[in-house]
Amino acid sequence: MQSFIRQYHYVQDRQLPVLQAASCGQGNQDYDWDAGLRKERLVVLQVTLSGCGFLEHHGEVTQLPVGSAFLAAMPGNFRYYGTDWQFFYLEFSPIFSQWLELPLTVFQLTTAELVHWQKQVRQLEQRPLDLYENAQTAMTLFLQISALLDKKQLPKDPLMEAVKKYLENRFQEDLSLTEVAEHFGLSKYQLIRKFQQRCHTTPINYLKKLRIIHSLKLLLGDEKIETIARQVGYANGNYFSKVFRSEMGMSPGEYRDSRKRYGQ
Repeated sequence: MQSFIRQYHYVQDRQLPVLQAASCGQGNQDYDWDAGLRKERLVVLQVTLSGCGFLEHHGEVTQLPVGSAFLAAMPGNFRYYGTDWQFFYLEFSPIFSQWLELPLTVFQLTTAELVHWQKQVRQLEQRPLDLYENAQTAMTLFLQISALLDKKQLPKDPLMEAVKKYLENRFQEDLSLTEVAEHFGLSKYQLIRKFQQRCHTTPINYLKKLRIIHSLKLLLGDEKIETIARQVGYANGNYFSKVFRSEMGMSPGEYRDSRKRYGQ
């Protein structure tokens, strides 16, 4: 398996959103990543330059020919591999995961977009960045990626958009998958399949992301963790803390302390 070398190293990153690496890579017979086993937490954009890679997600294999890209949070529930595969990648610090609409998104770049992004990566490879310049660059790049994804969204499925809105309006409640499915006249399996096809994640994982995002705002205040847990739909603080650490790489208390320490 290929080793990834971090390009940017800082003794103290002050919990800033930073770019951890920007470079090109080459697949070979040993290039096979199970994203669920990745030890480091990060957000990756990887784009095919030549050849073809493969991405396996929920039992389905997607080809990644020239111009194909995926944006994903690590660790993640997917695998990617390829022998005749050249690509470039950007690795962002894990705090960017809170701004991902989905934990894994696959999309296609036009030729002009591919040339533009490859040029940006080449420039970053050759240019040292101090911590604050890095943070500014990382935010700019991530916003550009988000804008690009907004342009490439598939036509919306009205039923699945209604499911998303339902979850967004009721994330504070103790929702079950069965309850959501029955509300929309579907079986649990129909709901999971349809939602996954359109949103590349399950309804429960989408609900979890909503709860975490809302908890980030509440953690800027002084309410107890137990109280915040109930406000975002969890029965108790212990389970909320477990889910939060899984998503953010730190406990709710550690996240709150880091925000206060640096005045954010």
